[in-house]
Amino acid sequence: MNLLHQNPGFLASTTPTSFDVKKVLSFTALSRAYMTF
Repeated sequence: MNLLHQNPGFLASTTPTSFDVKKVLSFTALSRAYMTF
């Protein structure tokens, strides 16, 4: 946590990646839920 606060450049460079990962994970979760129903 402290590393991210001390290095905003690192946080900015990793934010888009983490957002894409969350988007993909949520999409797979939704597709799985749709398949079960």
